[in-house]
Amino acid sequence: MATHWAILIGVGMTVDTTQRENGQPEDRSLRGAVPDVQATEAFLRTLSRPVDITTLTASKSPQSDLSSRPSETPEALPTRKNVLDALKRVANSCAAGHQVYIHFSGHGTRRPVPDLYKRSWESVALVLFSDRPEGREYLFAETMHKYLRMITLKGAYVTLVLDCCFSGSVMRTEAHLDSLIRFIEYDIAETKGATEKS
Repeated sequence: MATHWAILIGVGMTVDTTQRENGQPEDRSLRGAVPDVQATEAFLRTLSRPVDITTLTASKSPQSDLSSRPSETPEALPTRKNVLDALKRVANSCAAGHQVYIHFSGHGTRRPVPDLYKRSWESVALVLFSDRPEGREYLFAETMHKYLRMITLKGAYVTLVLDCCFSGSVMRTEAHLDSLIRFIEYDIAETKGATEKS
């Protein structure tokens, strides 16, 4: 039985429907997200203790356009369902003293959430891949917290690495803006009618 667990998520193919040029969605894919996850997986496989690894990636080749699909099978894509299934499996299987490593490489976003006192705060989310026309869906911090709490209450140790940006205001360089920024504006139209029950 495994005592070390890893969930590796790399969202390299991303469509931004909020930033349209000539009425077309913008390609906000990240060249480094999937290679980062692949390098992490390769390293984990060299460890002396076996690690139960779930890898979910959405690759975009330089030749493909926004209408093409990632090369991965549906079960290996970083969809909300697949990520939640991976979190549930680890939460149900881990035990006290186990080590859990969760790594996300991709875009982040924020959405405003008014509270009962008319103050406003923002909920951060990881931007995941989707086959829907929008090309993405979200995993909000509240949902991630629920699963991290389930794991830590069992006495397991969690390391969470988020290689993404939630601010959208920090740019590495203007020359490579499209390929380096890891933030996408939240689109409320994508989640109308959806609930965070998982």
